[in-house]
Amino acid sequence: MYSVYDYGRLIADSVRTHAYAQALRRVVKPDSVVLDIGTGTGIFALLATFLNTPLAPADLLKLADSHVPTLNEDGQIDRLLLELMHHGTPLGDIASRLSAEFPARFATWEDALTRVGKLSQKYSR
Repeated sequence: MYSVYDYGRLIADSVRTHAYAQALRRVVKPDSVVLDIGTGTGIFALLATFLNTPLAPADLLKLADSHVPTLNEDGQIDRLLLELMHHGTPLGDIASRLSAEFPARFATWEDALTRVGKLSQKYSR
């Protein structure tokens, strides 16, 4: 498991980061779909977004379903949020469900709504 410091060092390694960015530029096209669930800082998903890559929640759900056994807790939370948002679940119900299923992570309703907002921004077109 990487620490925040480790992630910072990885991102600050300009040779490494530049090589990954160049690889993304070669393979990610405007019609590509990119999935980022629990991949550390998300910097490369962010780069893919800057490359005008669409992120489709329905496709994310299908891919997440096939990887549920391997998802860490953050991935499980994101997967649940994608499912609830995809079905148009009201925000209050989403927050209640997060608090019920992950009480250690979402002690308050506000904590849960903050996570919903972050995920919504992450996967918005």
